[in-house]
Amino acid sequence: FRTFNVYNSFAALVGSHNCQFIHKWNEKAAMTAFDEKRARNETLFGNAYLIANSLATGFPKHQFYIRLLTQVWEKRNYLLAEITGYNSIEHTVKLFDKTFKGYGGFLGYEFAMDLQMVGILQNPVDQYTWGNPGPGARRGLNFIFGRERNHRQNIQKSLTEMRWLLDESTYFLEPHIPEGFDMRCIENGLCETSKYASI
Repeated sequence: FRTFNVYNSFAALVGSHNCQFIHKWNEKAAMTAFDEKRARNETLFGNAYLIANSLATGFPKHQFYIRLLTQVWEKRNYLLAEITGYNSIEHTVKLFDKTFKGYGGFLGYEFAMDLQMVGILQNPVDQYTWGNPGPGARRGLNFIFGRERNHRQNIQKSLTEMRWLLDESTYFLEPHIPEGFDMRCIENGLCETSKYASI
């Protein structure tokens, strides 16, 4: 769903009444379903976040990403061993980024968060020390620290500031905020701060 981020596309992958592609990936069937959707001019990708077009040259974009999902499926045992072995959000993000052309830091981070929610990443070792400072988070940091909106700095500096914010958060969190307020919460809050500041 992170790849084909429209419900109708996801439904086409899993079938109307079953989850066949979740249990056994079938590239040919997926390609047929999406070729038919494209022929009917149906929306295949959402705009909640952008999936790169530049990698799909000379053929439809959906075909590139279906083949990419085949690569993920073929490496699923390797991925599971790496992810559970390191139990690290940062390692998981970099694993997807370096292994699959088309899944960069943003989607790798979303995958890591999803894997944490379903229990494959369990209490990651860097849950409270590492987050992925994407463009929105960096703009949020710039707003908080009084810098120009598009100021650029290295990732370590951004992580240092994010950790500081996480440490400071304990003084401001209301009692109803559950335990587990972590670097993902800081990263997400910074993105929303960036949107708020740009109004």
